[in-house]
Amino acid sequence: MIRFVRRCAPGAALVALAFVAYVPCLRAGFIWDDDTYVTRNFLLTSLAGLRRIWVPLETIQYYPLVFSSFWMEHALWGFEPLGYHITNIALHAGNALLVFWLLRALQIPGALLAAAIFAVHPVHVESVAWVTERKNVLSGFFYLASLLSYLHFTRDRSTRWYVLAFGLFLCALLSKTVTSSLPVVLLLLWWMEKRQIGRADIARLLPFFIAGVAMGLLTAWIERVHVGARGAEWELSIAQRVLIAGRALWFYVGKLVWPSPLTFVYPRWEVDASDARQWIWPVAVMAVAAAAWLYRSRWGRAIFASGAIFAVTLAPALGFVNTYPMRYSFVADHFQYLASIAIIALCAAALSTAADHLLSRIACGNAQKRWIAIGATIPLLVTLVLLTWRQGLVYENPETLWTDTLNKNPAAWMAHNNLGNAWYEQGRLEEARAAYQAALQLKSDLPDAHGNLGNIWYATGHLDEAVAAFQAALRLKPGLATAHDGLGIVYSDQGRTEAAIEEHRRALEVEPHNPMFLYNLGNAYTKAGMLDDAEDAYLRTARLSISATVPHHVQWIAYSNVGRILYAKGRLKEALTAYQAALRMKPGLAAAHSNIANIYSDQGRTAAAIEEHRRALQLEPNNAEILYNLGNTYMRSGLLDDAVKMYAEAVRQNPTLGAAHYNLAVAYYSKHEYARAIYHCDRAIELAYPVPAQLLELLKPHRR
Repeated sequence: MIRFVRRCAPGAALVALAFVAYVPCLRAGFIWDDDTYVTRNFLLTSLAGLRRIWVPLETIQYYPLVFSSFWMEHALWGFEPLGYHITNIALHAGNALLVFWLLRALQIPGALLAAAIFAVHPVHVESVAWVTERKNVLSGFFYLASLLSYLHFTRDRSTRWYVLAFGLFLCALLSKTVTSSLPVVLLLLWWMEKRQIGRADIARLLPFFIAGVAMGLLTAWIERVHVGARGAEWELSIAQRVLIAGRALWFYVGKLVWPSPLTFVYPRWEVDASDARQWIWPVAVMAVAAAAWLYRSRWGRAIFASGAIFAVTLAPALGFVNTYPMRYSFVADHFQYLASIAIIALCAAALSTAADHLLSRIACGNAQKRWIAIGATIPLLVTLVLLTWRQGLVYENPETLWTDTLNKNPAAWMAHNNLGNAWYEQGRLEEARAAYQAALQLKSDLPDAHGNLGNIWYATGHLDEAVAAFQAALRLKPGLATAHDGLGIVYSDQGRTEAAIEEHRRALEVEPHNPMFLYNLGNAYTKAGMLDDAEDAYLRTARLSISATVPHHVQWIAYSNVGRILYAKGRLKEALTAYQAALRMKPGLAAAHSNIANIYSDQGRTAAAIEEHRRALQLEPNNAEILYNLGNTYMRSGLLDDAVKMYAEAVRQNPTLGAAHYNLAVAYYSKHEYARAIYHCDRAIELAYPVPAQLLELLKPHRR
């Protein structure tokens, strides 16, 4: 038992260390891009969506295992962020375990220290705290497991280990194709171990190379064509890309050695091939590589191998291949999630070897030496845990993320724009407008900021300015669906219903399953009197599974609107079904109870109608419309006194309700209370309610 505990203790300590470091992430919500990947991803809400996840171009990037994991989590806990964060932390803790086992299998000194540093290094917070970066932690799990499996294969030549390694590698590629470097990494590890690499070894790795290249090419094509990594911002010469790569390598090493400051968006470098100083970075890389190669016999092969593994694993993010984030910055912390293992392992091995050398001179037992070594590493690990904890707090919500980013990088125009979005969601419109305008000052050709500014102008009643802002956004990006939809809403308010319908249709051409766009199209159809089309749009809206960040009211209002249209068409049974569906989604919806009561009343089900009206009044006792409808039901039932009470209360709550004044006039005339009947008749006329001439004639003899 004691032996078992000792064997499990290092792994348990690693997992516990990782979870302690990432406690702040358990309180975090969703941030940037999490809407595209999770909260507004309708594919996560149905079995058909799970099938479509595996079809290229159906998702923003072709990482079907990542989206499948999100699909399963949605089935378990919906859009509650805690579950997604726990999964990310658990995967990262699992990766730390795999790093430990892998380094131990390679007999690299300091394996446990390296794994512990990997588990709590703050440079990995971006990969763990950001739900979207499930790509890193999931692909990392499969990548490391594949490496470990292949090492087993090389030692016992068992086919099952080879098949398992290849299967895990495919899973890694289907999670993130940065893992395509695995076969090269294997060759470098063999070289580091001074193994002979023969043709048979290359042949066995050939399927890995083919799969990696194929998936890499597919990802590069999707990134360019589907994600949008093309245009002036990506038009870089070979020389410029070399400069980016050289500086990026040193940047990443620097953040591993001194992880401060860390920010979500680093400044985008100005790359000038004519500036001799910028060539220092790539030249220094080549110099270090050459020295490590030339002195490999004296220094050992590990230095060159570690550097090469670091560079090869980072290669897809070094600027040689266009990626969308290059629009904002050439570097990001999450790019080096896997690559960092090589440098961390090298440093841990050096520290461990140096410590062993020093401890060998101390006259004490092995157990004491072990405790001295552990004590020496505690300050380092505690420091890293505290830095990771602090960095994790940044990811609590979009506002904290973008505020921290701007504190460290004030020129980050995308951070200004996204902070504006966070404030807009909170109703802080003036602050949001200032943020959007700040973004446009830094980057005037930013279509999203123009569109977002259009939303602010619309929300504050400046319709002409809103139109101009949306049109500016569409000139820069004709396929910007949100701008088309926003323009449609403004046109609808301006009475330009045909133009509004056309804009909403254009938005839906880009995003055909967006429930908000369908809902807004239904509103435009309703204003245009196109009730059949409105009914179809609302039904399609209601039948879509609404995600966490799409307002929940859209679905039940859509059903209510369908009920209203069907009621106007006289299709009472279908209208009743629609209102009941709205009530299932929002049980406390007083208007739905009242409308159901109206249907019951039309069907002659008086008792049921009265009961529904009373339920509505329990929810909204001061609602004049509901009081008026209940009065109508009482009137139809011959309960004149009850009807008068309801009408009187309705006009007390809303003195401008002309229909209630008219019905009071009729009721009081029936009760021979002519003075009151005349008063309410005159009030109805003052409110421009159409009073029949017959009632006027009947009341004429009773006027003084």
